[in-house]
Amino acid sequence: RLKTEEANRLGISARETGQQSNEMMAVELKALVYKFGALGTFLANFREQEARVQYTELTWKLLEVAEKAGKISMADFTKLFNDVDARFDSFNQDCVKAAQSKLI
Repeated sequence: RLKTEEANRLGISARETGQQSNEMMAVELKALVYKFGALGTFLANFREQEARVQYTELTWKLLEVAEKAGKISMADFTKLFNDVDARFDSFNQDCVKAAQSKLI
């Protein structure tokens, strides 16, 4: 999130001053998403099909954020990232449940 927020801030600043946006920032964000996608695929292989679908959907949503972060308003960025946060929260709840079931 930190890097996407920075890309959004820099993109807004660039548009306000008439400068070009930092394309390398977008490339770096996409690289992070691909890394997450690979890790998510690995983790999802230990879960049921629904989890694999959720990891895939989250990866695609993160890629959308990476592609748009430097090009949209702060309000639109926040709205876009709220969906990502909700999906992460769902994963975290699953992790807590899984950890608790193994402790019992």
